[in-house]
Amino acid sequence: MCGVAAVVGLLPLAEREALCSAMTAALSHRGPDGHGLWSTPIGLHGPQELHGPGLSLGHRRLAIVDQTAGGAQPMRRGALALSWNGEVYNHRALRAQWQAAGEAFATDSDTEVLLASIQHLGLVRALQAVEGPLALVLWDAAEQTLSLARDRFGKKPLYYLRRRELLLVASEPKAIVVGARRLGLSLSVDRGTLARYLADAEQESGDATFFADIRRVAPAELLQFRLSRPALPLPSPTRTYYYTLRPDPLAPRQRGEFLDAFRQRLTTALQLRLDCEVPVGALLSGGMDSSALVCLAHRLGVPLPTFSAIHRPGDPCDERAFIDAVLTATARPATLPLPHWRVVPEDHLTRDAFLRFVHEQDEPTGGASVFAQACVFRLVQQHGLKVAISGQGADEALTGYGGSRPWLYAELLRRGRLPQLRHELAHSQLPGSQLVHALAQSGWLALRHALPLELSRGLLDLKWQRAFRQAPFFALHSLGVPALVAGGPLGEERDEQSLLHGYLYRLLTGSSLRAILRTEDRSSMAAGIESRAPFLDHRLVELCLAARPEWLVHDGRTKALLRDSLGDVLPPAIAARRDKIGFGAPELRYLQGPLLPLWELVCADSQLGRAGLLDVRGLAAAVASPGASPATSHAAWKALSVELWLRSFSLSL
Repeated sequence: MCGVAAVVGLLPLAEREALCSAMTAALSHRGPDGHGLWSTPIGLHGPQELHGPGLSLGHRRLAIVDQTAGGAQPMRRGALALSWNGEVYNHRALRAQWQAAGEAFATDSDTEVLLASIQHLGLVRALQAVEGPLALVLWDAAEQTLSLARDRFGKKPLYYLRRRELLLVASEPKAIVVGARRLGLSLSVDRGTLARYLADAEQESGDATFFADIRRVAPAELLQFRLSRPALPLPSPTRTYYYTLRPDPLAPRQRGEFLDAFRQRLTTALQLRLDCEVPVGALLSGGMDSSALVCLAHRLGVPLPTFSAIHRPGDPCDERAFIDAVLTATARPATLPLPHWRVVPEDHLTRDAFLRFVHEQDEPTGGASVFAQACVFRLVQQHGLKVAISGQGADEALTGYGGSRPWLYAELLRRGRLPQLRHELAHSQLPGSQLVHALAQSGWLALRHALPLELSRGLLDLKWQRAFRQAPFFALHSLGVPALVAGGPLGEERDEQSLLHGYLYRLLTGSSLRAILRTEDRSSMAAGIESRAPFLDHRLVELCLAARPEWLVHDGRTKALLRDSLGDVLPPAIAARRDKIGFGAPELRYLQGPLLPLWELVCADSQLGRAGLLDVRGLAAAVASPGASPATSHAAWKALSVELWLRSFSLSL
């Protein structure tokens, strides 16, 4: 994992390289092990190259595969030059394939394997052949083409700013901000993205970011700029998608065989990510996903040191009892205890630490759990590791969220499978009020999907508009209501498969997963840690989408595939859990305690308040109230995040 930067423009070579170096330096946390810079003219040759349009590629290196100088970037091979962030987990198999075809390699790096794959297969087929997260900037001198691409689910980020005669590219917006400011370019807030965030709507929509001028490359997207002509302005890029998420057509049709296939694919995905030249640790929250990976690795004979966030004893967010259950289940002899470290995020929540956190994240975050996550990655860094296994993606692929149940109930209602619906309701173990709410929601979902498509979309749009009109403590009408992004034909295709599958598809391809992966990338890379997510192996996700809906939520249990396929691996206390907490943090206590000075400071001088977007007094009074609700603390967190983000990047509303 690394940091990449690129500059294309009509700038003198020295100025362009200084600009690219400054952007690369802003990403030093992503690659503390080295840096590189490479430049080339575009469409020109000879002495004019010092003053004509050109490209500079920058790189910051986190050395994991081939830690020698041979793995340094930008790397050139033939007509290709590459600066990328990521890892090719199947690089050994691809290397053997190309060696059998007569290729010789000068290094042991996966970067050279990726370049060889592009030379043999072309860029699109190479992207389809590699397994693992990536974000790349590739220059093809023969075609005079600059390509930008991201992995299938968008685990690794890539951003760009395009003006008439200029293109800035980087792994994080902060590096682009550095470049833009050096050039005297003004930056502003994307009001649609801000409105989505404050209304709890889909904030990661399309290619938009919180910065109006900075766009993101989408997951599985390939942008290509053909720069064969030296004339400016820069041409518009072509946009293609090299991967489409679909169910595995060869998935087993019997539940027992399906569970075996799931376990095998998860095992293979984990083994690929454990194959590493540096020591590997694991994040352990006490939830089912991280617990499953730690226990499965132990069963495979790879005991992992673990890192956890805990809170005050008795705190609803504290999961130390479940963490202890995993540690007991994976314990080695007493003389060789498995290393385990814990952090109490609240102990590190100082003013300076939080301001640094806001800047590291680049954009406002969804809740206090992101700060807790950042503390865990700092803990990993303090103990000298560079790689950590993470459970991200399991909730989206395996019905981890409580919202999964209403979608299953709606599907059973739609299909008239009332006996099975009664069975699921009886085994749900939900409190009466929650059960009534879930059933009412399922009735609404079933009705909406039974209506003609245009009417259904109209009802969804009304609900969307309502989210902006009734956002607690916010008045968002002046920002305007951004357009509702339709699910698209593939979403409707998954709805026909089942309403539950449509729900999971939208989680996996929409805002939910993208926002989670964005914050985990910033938290991990701020500490120079590569986070690996076995549950986001695309073959495993495709298998999950091929499961029957009643296999995904079974006998009232969410994540039934994981529970039943790893029944002999998970500790009983974990396998039987029904009280999903999620990776949480005591948000209100943070606001009323360590963050109170910052909260009072922004309340005294609030851009949101001056713009008429926030009832500052009302929210401040609600936060100070002893009976403040989670909705209140969530609204305050969003307001604080936005205010401090605006200050950190010198932006105005």
